[in-house]
Amino acid sequence: MTSEFPALGAVRPITAATFAPGAHMPALDGLRGIAIIAVLLYHFGVGLTFVGFEANALIRVMMMGWAGVDLFFVLSGFLITGILYDAKGDPHYFRNFYMRRSLRIFPIYFLCIGLMFIAVQILPPLNNDQQDGFIYPLTFTTNLAVAFTADWYEIPVILAHYWSLAIEEQFYLVWPAIVLLTPRGWLMRISLTLIVFALALRIGMSISGVDPNVIFALTLTRCDALAVGAFCALAMRDPNEMRQLLKWAPAVAGLALGALVVIAAATGQVAEYTPWVQTFGFSALCIGAGAVLVMSFSVRTLGAALSAPVLRWFGRYSYGTYVWHYPIYFVGFEIDSLRRLLGVQADWTGLAFFAAAVGGSILCGYVSYHIIEKRFLDLKRHFEPSRV
Repeated sequence: MTSEFPALGAVRPITAATFAPGAHMPALDGLRGIAIIAVLLYHFGVGLTFVGFEANALIRVMMMGWAGVDLFFVLSGFLITGILYDAKGDPHYFRNFYMRRSLRIFPIYFLCIGLMFIAVQILPPLNNDQQDGFIYPLTFTTNLAVAFTADWYEIPVILAHYWSLAIEEQFYLVWPAIVLLTPRGWLMRISLTLIVFALALRIGMSISGVDPNVIFALTLTRCDALAVGAFCALAMRDPNEMRQLLKWAPAVAGLALGALVVIAAATGQVAEYTPWVQTFGFSALCIGAGAVLVMSFSVRTLGAALSAPVLRWFGRYSYGTYVWHYPIYFVGFEIDSLRRLLGVQADWTGLAFFAAAVGGSILCGYVSYHIIEKRFLDLKRHFEPSRV
C-alpha cells in the first residue's frame, strides 16, 4: 500500500515496506533513545536531591523523566503487536515469538540478577535482608510484589527498576494468543477498551485511597500505554484507518500536551505519585506518546529529528543501559555508607558522581550489547517468521 497525507503538510509516503517483517524504523530508535535519556536523568536526578541540590528548574524538569518508561511501553505495544499481527500465518507463530523475545531479554536480565544476588551477600551495605525477594525478579513478578504490598522493600531494591520489565513480560505472556485468535477490528476494540479501563481503574483506586505505589506498579493500571501502542500498530495496517490516524495525530498530541500543562499548572508539578498524574496524567502521557509515534512516520521534520544518529545510538543500547543503570544509582546515592565512601556528600561531589554514573551506565549498556547481547541477537536468525 502507498499513501500520501497532504493535510499534514510536509510528509513522506508510507508504503507496505514500512511495516514489512524485519523493516527498520529509524525514528522509533530515536524515540527509544529519548526514553532512556529521560530515565537516566530522572533516577540520577533524584540522587542529586539526596546530596544537597535544591529543586531548581533543571532538577524539576529531570524529575519528569519517569515518563520515559511510559514511552517504552507505548513503543513495545506498537512493535510487538505489529510483529505478532504480521506473523499470524506463521506455522511457528509462538515458537518464533517467544524464542526471539527470550534471546533479546533474558541474557543480561538474568545475569544482572545473579550479579546483584552475589553483591548483596558479600557487601554488607547492600544486605538489607531481602535475599528472599529475588524470587520476584526471577519470576517476572516484581511489580506485583510491590502492588500487593504497597512496599518497594518487599523486593531487592537494587533491582527495583525490574518492575517495568515484569509488566512487559506479563504482556508477552497473554497478548500473542489474543492477537492470534482475534480479528484486527476486534483487537482494536480490545485495545481501546483497555485504555478506558485502565483510566477508570486508576480513578476508582485513587478516589478509594489506594496507596499510590499500587497504582504506579500494577499491570492493569499501566496497560493503557501498551494498548495505545497496539492500537496504533493495528490502525496503521489499514490504509483508510491509517489516513484517519495520521490526520488526527497532531491534534491528539496537542490535547495531551495541553492536559499535562494544565495538571502541572494546577499542582505545581508532574510527579508520578500525585493523584492527577496517576489518573489523567498517565493517560495523557501514553496517548500523547502514541500520537508522536504515529507522526514520526509522516511528518518529515519530526521523523528526521527522531532519526538523528545520536538518538538512534542511545536507542540501540537502551535495553542494556536500563538494566545496568539502577544498580549504579543505588550504590552511589541510596546507601549512606557507600555514599560517604565514594565521597558523594554535597553539591559538587554529587554532580561529579552524577556525570560519572550516567556515563558509566551508558558504557555498561554499550559493552553488554557488544560482548553479550549481540551474540544472542545473532541467534534470532534461526527463528525468522515464515514468508507465506
